[in-house]
Amino acid sequence: MNSEQGATAVKERQEEPHASFSQVTAITLTIPQTGTAMPSKERIEAFFQEWGDNLLRAIGHILLSEQEPVQLVQYAGMRTSWEASRYPGMPYVVFIGINLDEELLADRWNALFAP
Repeated sequence: MNSEQGATAVKERQEEPHASFSQVTAITLTIPQTGTAMPSKERIEAFFQEWGDNLLRAIGHILLSEQEPVQLVQYAGMRTSWEASRYPGMPYVVFIGINLDEELLADRWNALFAP
């Protein structure tokens, strides 16, 4: 080693910036049961899109009307799919995303079902 030029015996590794998943949350919301209007598939799909990149995935069971079977809805990669389901329980949707505001999400979700 040449002390005049300075030498580094141990070089500390530079930390690579990486995504933190500590901000990923899952929020389960139910469908309001009384005094509600059922939104269309298109309105629900638009609702998912409104959250942009913050909403990574949504999945759940929704009853759109008494004449239709319960629908399994899945949203991922900015795409939504629907299929008939035999789910017997209370309708719900699980929202999985980054930095989702739970209160705002719940308020906006409930507004979809306002008469």
